Amino acid sequence: MPDFDGIFRGIDDFGRGLTKDSFDFQYLKNEGWSIIATNPCCINTVSPSSVFGLSDMDNTVKALHTACEAASKLMFLYANYAPIQGVSQNSMYNSLLIGSAAQKVEGALTAETGFLFTKSFKNGKNKIHLDPASFVFTEPAFFSVTKNERFFSRTYASVILPQAPAAPTLTANSTGGTLVASSVYNICITYVFQDGFESLTSGFTAATTPGSGTSSISVTAPTAVPGAIGYRIYMTARNDSSGGIYSMLPMNALIPFGVNSVISYEANSSAQRFVRQGGVSYKPAGGGLSGGSVFEGLGTGEGRLQGDHTYTGFRSAGQSAANSAYWPSVILGKAKKAVKSVGLIGDSVQAGTGDHGYAGINGGFGVRALTNQLLPLFSLVENPIYPYVKVALGGEKASQFANQFNTNQYSRIRLAITELATNVISNYGTNDLSDSLSTIKANILLIAKWYTDRGIKFFQCTLFPRSSSTDGWKTTNNQTPEGGTPGSNRTAFNAWIRDSSESGFVAQCAAPGLVDFIDVCKYTEVNSSNVLTLGGGYWRVTNASPVLTGTFSSVTANYEFVDTSKTMTANQYKGYNIRITSGAQTGKTGCLSWNNTTTFNTNGTSIGGLPVAGDSYEIILLPCVDAIHPSSQGHIWGATAVQEALSLFI
Repeated sequence: MPDFDGIFRGIDDFGRGLTKDSFDFQYLKNEGWSIIATNPCCINTVSPSSVFGLSDMDNTVKALHTACEAASKLMFLYANYAPIQGVSQNSMYNSLLIGSAAQKVEGALTAETGFLFTKSFKNGKNKIHLDPASFVFTEPAFFSVTKNERFFSRTYASVILPQAPAAPTLTANSTGGTLVASSVYNICITYVFQDGFESLTSGFTAATTPGSGTSSISVTAPTAVPGAIGYRIYMTARNDSSGGIYSMLPMNALIPFGVNSVISYEANSSAQRFVRQGGVSYKPAGGGLSGGSVFEGLGTGEGRLQGDHTYTGFRSAGQSAANSAYWPSVILGKAKKAVKSVGLIGDSVQAGTGDHGYAGINGGFGVRALTNQLLPLFSLVENPIYPYVKVALGGEKASQFANQFNTNQYSRIRLAITELATNVISNYGTNDLSDSLSTIKANILLIAKWYTDRGIKFFQCTLFPRSSSTDGWKTTNNQTPEGGTPGSNRTAFNAWIRDSSESGFVAQCAAPGLVDFIDVCKYTEVNSSNVLTLGGGYWRVTNASPVLTGTFSSVTANYEFVDTSKTMTANQYKGYNIRITSGAQTGKTGCLSWNNTTTFNTNGTSIGGLPVAGDSYEIILLPCVDAIHPSSQGHIWGATAVQEALSLFI
């Protein structure tokens, strides 16, 4: 067992979790702990899944993992952060109460007879509070696994919180602060309890500052409630009409009952790690985590429970269990030999957007390469190559990661977890292409240095093609490569990544043996004649004939289509593309998340228009879904390039 006192610096008496600044990940690696498992595996079933409502706040998730190496002990890491577009690695909106167990697989994956080991946390706790922007480890468990063994993590997560206060009573003042005159601020409050938990978020009250003066806003203290020790104040940005993201005012971190407060300044960017958004409607999320009522609860296969009852809709359609669910971010073990592992960082492409054959956000080209999934439909019989942790976030820029070295704007929880890996694959850059080329390069070099300084090998990927199409990317003739600054920057960036001279990416990193690149474009980018060409600018097309054609008998929505003349095998075309070939929506495409006997579904992802009964369609493999994001086929081509680089991993 590791010396937790040596690494859990700064943990409080409640054992509620750690922040990045209070923990040394390198210590775990030095003590022989390695990432040893996938996170998580995926199962394919048939029916469409249901969307969870606001009542689904207290759940158990059973997630399937595969051990990539034999290990004698297992330790789960749970994290609490939120993927908020625009502010990146925020804390989670709510504190969590979690419990954990590991379970053997015996017989069918739906069986409940496997050995179940209830895991404890620091100080022997069976459940533990996990605050926003923090993480926690289970105690090491004598739960051994063999190479390629499938096993379950079972996680209870509750965000059932105390009732919210009433919306605050506010008074706008013309003196006493630095708030901008004639501006609107939305303000809400929460109760704070002795154990650090906060209540649900109150509704907001809008306050408009006077038209002159150095304005402030007075907040009347809420009525005290049993068990609470005070309240906190959260405020939106100036003139934020959405009332969506509230930043805590640091100087007002905890205000006793009976004490009114004065807001004298705007919440600035450094406060954005302390946010509340939507209160009860926001659940555990972000980069692959998991959740339930009792972690010993019954279930069928990999899935989610509400109370002790099977939630039958959850794992249908092979949809990602990450949707409103919560499981370990990383599974560590004491392996019998050194384990190569991978951290996957980057934007929505790395996150798996468009890869519906591998259950959406569970997939992507990086995960496909490491789990050896090179067919559109995920296959459970394939054994993975390397264990990994994926923390990619849609919309994120390289500059957001890099700027964390200079500001306090972002919590380090999500990206810091990748310090546990021995290798990191980055695809940052796509969202930065409107910046100057020199800025993009500088940020990538800074990210690489952050890892190489820690002895972690860093791989930067080239950036996939970006081209529009008038026929759904079925041909190159009807594609138009992106122009302007983004187009020229992508071409120049990729050339820099590939450059083997002293002016190239690898040399400029100045970390011999710890930097390389992966050219994911080598099998995806072509010229106008569909010939693989570096810098060609076009998405490669398969030139393959459709695997199925037909005519819609009905259309449920612009993501669900019915052809009663068909008798299909369940999920036979999952990961393929559906393309409309007649009618007003000709050329519109979508990536199939599931199919049953007569119905195709893109899992709520609109194809951009509504076909009608009588319109014709084809089922075909296409390279991408929207000019930027690869389809399952595009991700497979990218994964092929990653696999060719695996011999370079340490």
